[in-house]
Amino acid sequence: KIIDDDSKRFVPPVQSIGRAVKRGALATGGAQLVKLICQIISVIVLSRLLQPEDFGIVAMAAPVVAFVGLFLDMGLTQATVQKKAITSAEINSLFWINMAVSALLGAIMILIAPFVAKFYGEPQVAPLVALMSLQLLVAGLGAQHYALVTRRMAFGRLAMLDSLSAVLGLAAAIVWAYYERTYWALFVGG
Repeated sequence: KIIDDDSKRFVPPVQSIGRAVKRGALATGGAQLVKLICQIISVIVLSRLLQPEDFGIVAMAAPVVAFVGLFLDMGLTQATVQKKAITSAEINSLFWINMAVSALLGAIMILIAPFVAKFYGEPQVAPLVALMSLQLLVAGLGAQHYALVTRRMAFGRLAMLDSLSAVLGLAAAIVWAYYERTYWALFVGG
């Protein structure tokens, strides 16, 4: 049961913690294996379909996204996971805070995209950095949902989603690279 109807509070899972940890560790390990296999296949296949310059353009944009992404969560998902009792209203507020921060960071990325391109002397980096701001918005949309699933210790679901995401990303990147051999295949697969 996710919500106690009387108090509108999210309640923890009733299963034993030991069993949940064992199942979670197996599921997480399996998901990590799937992601590793997808990464290996991605490197092998995409390095045959794309030029080294394509990887370089994405490598120029990646540090910007990683740095801006550091400010995305602000510890709000950990608060959701660790708070002893949390209400629906609190979850709702945290969701909208996550969305506001994601939108702000996305706007910042769009604004700095031309400066990143100028810094590297590579104009193709600007649209890539700008579109990578969408990844921040998607992360903001899912942050509190991810925290709630973690709070319920439903690690099997998280592992399944991670695995599915890796496989679909790999498939999208390969299909894109097969039809249009540009760095956008790496963006689509990311």
